[in-house]
Amino acid sequence: INEVSLEEYVKGGLPSEMPSSYPLEALKAQAEQLYGSDPGKAMELMGQALALFPEEDAARTDYAYALYRTGDYEGCISYGEKNLAMGKDFEPELQSRLCEILGAAYFEKGDYAGAASCFRLSGAGGEMREDVMRDYAVCLARLGSLNEAKDVLAQMRSRGANSEVTRYVEGEVAFGSEEYGEAEKLFTEVREEAEDTAIKQKAFRSLVQLYRDCASLEAAGVSPVEDAADKAVRLLLTGIGEYGPSYDTTLYEALGKAAYDAYGAARAKGEERETDYLSVAAEAFERVLAQGMEKEYLYTNLYSIRYEQGDLAAAGETLDRMEKAYPQSYMSH
Repeated sequence: INEVSLEEYVKGGLPSEMPSSYPLEALKAQAEQLYGSDPGKAMELMGQALALFPEEDAARTDYAYALYRTGDYEGCISYGEKNLAMGKDFEPELQSRLCEILGAAYFEKGDYAGAASCFRLSGAGGEMREDVMRDYAVCLARLGSLNEAKDVLAQMRSRGANSEVTRYVEGEVAFGSEEYGEAEKLFTEVREEAEDTAIKQKAFRSLVQLYRDCASLEAAGVSPVEDAADKAVRLLLTGIGEYGPSYDTTLYEALGKAAYDAYGAARAKGEERETDYLSVAAEAFERVLAQGMEKEYLYTNLYSIRYEQGDLAAAGETLDRMEKAYPQSYMSH
C-alpha cells in the first residue's frame, strides 16, 4: 500500500488486490497531515475523495470535516445542514459523526446554542465521546445552563474522564458563573500543566476570552481581574504561534482588540507601559485584513491608531481602503 502514490490511485492505477476503501482512507490520511500546514491542499485532496466516491456517506462526512478543519465553519454548516440534511439518511454512526462536526463548527463560531443542539443530536444514538461531552458542557456553561453543565461534568467524572479535561470544564463552569478569579486559576493551570496540546489550546483560548470580558469590565471600573487587557496581550504574544495556525485570523483579531484596549486603559491611568500597544494592535489588525477578513471596526480602529501615532498619511490611506471596502458607509467620510 505504501508503494502506491496518490497520483496512481487518483488516475485509477490501483492494483486489483487493493481494498476498495483504500483511496478514500489514503486521501483522508494525507489531508490530515496537511490541515495545519497547507489547508488548501488538504481541501483539494478531500475534494478528490468526494469526486471518487460521490455517493459514499463516509466521503461526504469527511468532506464536512475537512471544511471544519480548514476553518470554513460557515461552509461546513451549510454543507452539512443543506446538502446533507444533517445526515438523516446516513447510518446512525455517520449521522452522529456529522452532528459532532457541525457542533464543532458552531462552537468555533461562538454559536453555543447551535453547537449544543448538534452535540445533543450526536448523542441520540448512544453515549457521547469524552471530547464531545466536554464541548457540550462548555456550551451549556456559556449559555448560562450551569446546572446542566455541572450534570455533564459529573457524568464525565463518573466515566473516568481525564483530570486535565475535567479541570478545563470546571474552569468553564466557573467562567459561566462569573467566578473570574477561579476560572483564571483553572485555565492557567491547565494551560501550563496539561500534556494534551488540544486541551492546552482550549484553555488558552478560554483565558483569552476571560481577559477580553474582564477588560470590558475594567473600563467600567468593576473588573475582578486587574490589568486584564495587558494580560491578554502578553498571553497572546507568547501563545499565538503555539496555539493558533497561521491562517487563523481569530487570535490576531483578539490580539489587536486586546492591545487597543490595553493602550486605552494605560492612557486613562496616565501610565507608561513597556509594550508599544498601538504598534502591536496595528500590526495585528493589518494581518487580519490582509487575510481577507473584512470588518468595519478594523478600519476605524486602524485609522484611530495611525492618527494617534501622528502618521496622517497612513491614516488617510486607511480611510481610502475603508471607503472602498464599505462604499455605502458614512464612517470613512
